[in-house]
Amino acid sequence: MTEEEYEKYNPYCPICEACGEDGCCSAMSCQQHPDGKYCQSYLRDLRMAYIMEKRFYEKIYDNLPEDLKKEYDEIWDREYDLIYKPYMKTKVYSAFPGVGKTTYFNNTDRNVLDSDSSKFDKKNFPTNYIEHIERNIEDPKVDKILVSSHKDVRDALVKKGIPFVLVYPDRSLKDEYIKRYKNRGNNDAFVELLEKNWDMWMDEMDGMNPQEGQSLYKVKLGPGQYLTDVID
Repeated sequence: MTEEEYEKYNPYCPICEACGEDGCCSAMSCQQHPDGKYCQSYLRDLRMAYIMEKRFYEKIYDNLPEDLKKEYDEIWDREYDLIYKPYMKTKVYSAFPGVGKTTYFNNTDRNVLDSDSSKFDKKNFPTNYIEHIERNIEDPKVDKILVSSHKDVRDALVKKGIPFVLVYPDRSLKDEYIKRYKNRGNNDAFVELLEKNWDMWMDEMDGMNPQEGQSLYKVKLGPGQYLTDVID
């Protein structure tokens, strides 16, 4: 580098002002701007962080002691709010049958939409349902939208890039949930449908992953837990 080039040299990105040094400026400051100096290296850092989080949940999380799980979940919740709340005021919860959507809806003081998928025209489902969700996400008066956990809905949310929280029970709670369905008055056909497909649907939800660069968060309920226990 010549003396003239050295005098003109500026190590800082003109967009985010990061210096690009490994271990110095965080990739979190990167705006992925076309004129950014270090966007590609920071994108690799973010991809690495994404992969490591995925591997952590696949291999480690379930084996942690309960106190460490709780501490991790609390930290995760705080960071989630810091990152996503400024961009998405309305949260979408895809909740499995029997987790207590209606109970939460009837008892919260927040402005919540309980979007019952059965009330939408099946000929245009889930397109009409997703359009309903998209419209209400943009409404600043709506705090939360409770939506179906039907596979078509979940896949459409992922395809549309709509961040959501998937709330569903642990696989071992089949008997507890069958009892819930019967206690709330679901007909025999509904109960039989859940009994027959329980393991398949748990497999689908356990194995569900977001597309690259998108967000999907899962909350698995334990014995006796309801949506009101995991939602603010």
